[in-house]
Amino acid sequence: MAVLSKREMMLIQKLAQTAGYVSQSELCEYLEIKPRTLRECIRTFRNSFQSQAGIDIESGIGIGYRLVVKDKDKYYAFQKEMLSNLVNEQTVISGSQDDRVNYIIRVLLSAKKPVRTEQLADRMYIARSTISDDLKKVREQLAAFQLTLRTIYGEGVRVEGEERNIREAIAHTLIEEPFSNHETEIMDMYFEPGIRSIAERTIRETLEKYDYHMADAGFRYLLIHILVAISRIRTETYIDDDSRKLSDLKQMEEWKIAEDIYRRLGEQLQQEIPESEVGYVAIHLAGKRMIVNENELILYPETLNMLVRILDAVKVNYHYDFLGDTDLFTALAMHMQPLLHRAKFGLHISNPMLETIMTKNSLAFDMGTLAADEIIAQTGYAVDKNEIGYMALHFALAIEKNRYHHRKKVLVVCASGAGTSRILEYRLRNVLGSKNIDIMTAGYYELEKDTHVKCDLILSTVPIPFATDAKVLRIHELPEFSELNSVERTLFEDESVADQVIGCLDERLFFRDMSFASRHDAIHFLCDQISRTNDLPDDFEESVLKRERFAATTVGNGVAMPHPDKLISNEIGLAVCHLKTPLKWGKDDVSLIILFSMKTADDDLSRAFSEMIADFVSSREKIARYMKTPEYITLTEILKEYSGKQDEDIFR
Repeated sequence: MAVLSKREMMLIQKLAQTAGYVSQSELCEYLEIKPRTLRECIRTFRNSFQSQAGIDIESGIGIGYRLVVKDKDKYYAFQKEMLSNLVNEQTVISGSQDDRVNYIIRVLLSAKKPVRTEQLADRMYIARSTISDDLKKVREQLAAFQLTLRTIYGEGVRVEGEERNIREAIAHTLIEEPFSNHETEIMDMYFEPGIRSIAERTIRETLEKYDYHMADAGFRYLLIHILVAISRIRTETYIDDDSRKLSDLKQMEEWKIAEDIYRRLGEQLQQEIPESEVGYVAIHLAGKRMIVNENELILYPETLNMLVRILDAVKVNYHYDFLGDTDLFTALAMHMQPLLHRAKFGLHISNPMLETIMTKNSLAFDMGTLAADEIIAQTGYAVDKNEIGYMALHFALAIEKNRYHHRKKVLVVCASGAGTSRILEYRLRNVLGSKNIDIMTAGYYELEKDTHVKCDLILSTVPIPFATDAKVLRIHELPEFSELNSVERTLFEDESVADQVIGCLDERLFFRDMSFASRHDAIHFLCDQISRTNDLPDDFEESVLKRERFAATTVGNGVAMPHPDKLISNEIGLAVCHLKTPLKWGKDDVSLIILFSMKTADDDLSRAFSEMIADFVSSREKIARYMKTPEYITLTEILKEYSGKQDEDIFR
């Protein structure tokens, strides 16, 4: 079969990923072509490939195009041919830089000798200048695995580094492989035919023998690492022998399991496997074990103490007291032991939810960062962003539970007796339904004796002449349901909240058309400006830079939100900076910087402020409106539109 062009492969890929019709405009935008060129591309495919591929590109008047399978066997063979083209480096499916970078990394990691950059450019149909930019990204991504890209004059470029790290990078390209629906075919293309099924069966049977549990993702990662290891062993490329680490590993249950896996694989594949390779698999087993119940958990005293110190630090820095949250403590304990194994032996894991966690659950990520600092201080082990992201998931769930338990309390006061109070309570529950409230009842004289009763609202059928801590709302003894609607408005739709949040903004801290040489310059400028109007500690800027050093505070939509690594201010502060030209912020370009500081005390205003700002920065439409007119009044108008309904997060 003739080789598809890059555009034709992108077209088939797009149609195959969509169940129904794809509009002409969407296809043109995806392929970056005009409608006439799209029609020509489809015509070419129909004439050259349609009968061989077992599919038809069906058009619908006014609704677009869809892929229809006519012959499943032919279509299966056609898919395999497309995948083969990808693996054999005949083309690159997508024209985006990320896909080009992933492709280059795959080529370099599998190459036996240096690769010429002009050959890479020709294969991808791109200019020499473009390949130079792509190689900068390649170097950045390889650096995450402690690998370097060396240029050899007259020969090309090649990847250099420790064998363990090269394997991690190779496995990562397979784990992140976009064709997850065709995993079997891809594995068979990268590895010898049949070896995947032998390895998978052997690993499963051995884990069952030892009653050793792994999550599906963990099992897949282990399988890929073992397949990569076998392919490297067959070329006589081995893991470096570290006798000290091997001695530690031999004391663990995972060593016995790894030894059994490789003994059985060695017999079936007729391959001798050195002891250092057994250690390599044992490390991956220990790092990917799933503890399915508390009985399997072996919690060493030093780990227990570390968890207590982590929760203490969270309480001190973020004023969330999770020491009594047994669910969080258990979840962190069950997560901690595999994490420490991974950190001890330098095992990297990927976290596909990392960007979402950092963007949608930034407070939880900051708590995870604090936990990582404690682990590093106690063990000296490096803990990367992916690990922090997984710890952040546990904190995010605990925060969500904490918010759920922040219930509104209503005290019903009636002088006519308990019967009337109960009627009021019944009608109030009917109006409020299942909302997050607690309803209490009390007599007039009970309230007079204790005016400091803790509640959000007092409903009274009689005048209350004395001062109380909570707001008092006067109602009739047997009110109509329409009258009780005002209770809901008072509790959940307090119009003053938006005004209070807007009151935290200072027009002097809004800047537009600014330019900076680096994000550090931008942070210094904004910290200096906000310190002139807000009561901030002397180490405020250092705290912001410390958080930034760990991970860039980009949140998507071209926005960065630098902030301290802990709650250190006595008041809410916000500085907003619109940039004249985008500024590189970590790996992303940003056009809007929002420096903020939260109060050390957690209250309704702080929560409302956080939710309203989060709603603003997560909305592409609202950011676009602000960027069109980047001024104080624009943001206040946008914040007033906030409805209190949050976008779905990772728990909903």
